[in-house]
Amino acid sequence: MKFRLKDGERASVEFDGVLLASSSSDDGKTWRWTELHLYRVTGDGPITRYVLHKIGRSVVYHRADSRCTRQAKAAKVGELLRADDQAVEEAVAADPTVPPDGPERIQAYLTKMAERVPCSYCNPADIYDPDTSDDSTVLVEQDRFTVVVTDSERGVVENLHGKDEHGTLFLTKTARALLERAVVDNPALREAWEVRVL
Repeated sequence: MKFRLKDGERASVEFDGVLLASSSSDDGKTWRWTELHLYRVTGDGPITRYVLHKIGRSVVYHRADSRCTRQAKAAKVGELLRADDQAVEEAVAADPTVPPDGPERIQAYLTKMAERVPCSYCNPADIYDPDTSDDSTVLVEQDRFTVVVTDSERGVVENLHGKDEHGTLFLTKTARALLERAVVDNPALREAWEVRVL
């Protein structure tokens, strides 16, 4: 299967491969979360390459004059709400399990819709309030995309680890969940995770 993954703001990485596992820290209650996807590249002959796609998601928005974040872009409220609606409609239309009409489609629409959340520090206007002008500007936190390509199982494991302020390696729950799913049919990846080489 062909995949095209966003990397950074403009670049993308395209390859033939197989999705091995995915995990997410989204529990339905968080405003910011991480998604991880691990792929194995196919068609490389004897070389095994992996692609790790890291996505930082957010539904938080700020006042136009806020200094709360540097990872935000200005957007007009009306344009933002229309773009959100269109993205949800496209997601529902692309889901083969959703019928073309009826209450199930409406429920799928509501389930996929992620309401944007105002920053609790800068306290912007409520974009869903009818009194808020469509021409008002807010700063919208942007999703962040990172692609890591590695030619070894150990490279996968190393790129999933973080380091704390003391230099101690750790795995987040999301990274651990990804590895637990990926190693089921991949003994080499299991060994790279379970055996630490000094």
